[in-house]
Amino acid sequence: MFLSPGDQTGQFRAIRRVPTVMPRSHWHMHLEIVFCAGTPITYEMTSDMIAVDTGQVAVFWAAFPHRVAESDIHGEVYVVNIPLESAFQWNFPVQQISDYLEGQAKVAFPPENYGKSTFHRWFKDINSGEDELLQIVQLELLSFIRRLDFEASDNTESYGYKRSASRQFGELMRRVIEQMQQDDGANVSVQSISDALGMNPKYLTTKFKSNTGVTLGSYIRRSKVAAARALLLDTDLSATQIAHEAGFGSLSQFYSVMKAETSLTPSQIRSRS
Repeated sequence: MFLSPGDQTGQFRAIRRVPTVMPRSHWHMHLEIVFCAGTPITYEMTSDMIAVDTGQVAVFWAAFPHRVAESDIHGEVYVVNIPLESAFQWNFPVQQISDYLEGQAKVAFPPENYGKSTFHRWFKDINSGEDELLQIVQLELLSFIRRLDFEASDNTESYGYKRSASRQFGELMRRVIEQMQQDDGANVSVQSISDALGMNPKYLTTKFKSNTGVTLGSYIRRSKVAAARALLLDTDLSATQIAHEAGFGSLSQFYSVMKAETSLTPSQIRSRS
């Protein structure tokens, strides 16, 4: 299992807390929204340091290892986690999904009328246990993310006409990632996933690309690289052990792919920790 998220729950979650520096990266199958209500924080994610100022929000695909690298303990943040199935059933434009699956984080000031009071209400409603309130929050979150992306877009006129991911794709994406978690890392491939799901590899590849803008092979490779990078930074495992844990077929493949994807060798990545 080369991808082992710290939390695989498929539930909506909302947390309010004082951010502290995280000694290790974690990752989980949610679209994550972070609102810095009273303090700036800096995330380390994939190969980037992402600064989120007070009053800003960050949205990213939390399957990529991430951690709070810098924070001020004199304020608080709100964190909302949207489960995989819901994120892919919300009919987002393909380019928006592609950006997240490529490991991009979007940082911006929230749209008008989406401030601390909104996030505090979401925090209370999600934790209330009331199904009706959760349904209302889901609609509000969808509107929030779409408006955030709309206002940040340089091409707002054509935004509404971009092709969107199919609502049925969320279930397929969940099955793909679950299979990636279950497979022995070195054996994870488009073919192995297709076989496990009983699907034609060409059909699965086409379906994945048309709904995400990213090839399945590229997503598998990026997931392995992200997992390997977290292990390099957060553990003392040898390169051979990490290559195995992250699902690379050989040590030479591990070095080759890491260099191609990050422009750094594994030892250079580790030296930056």
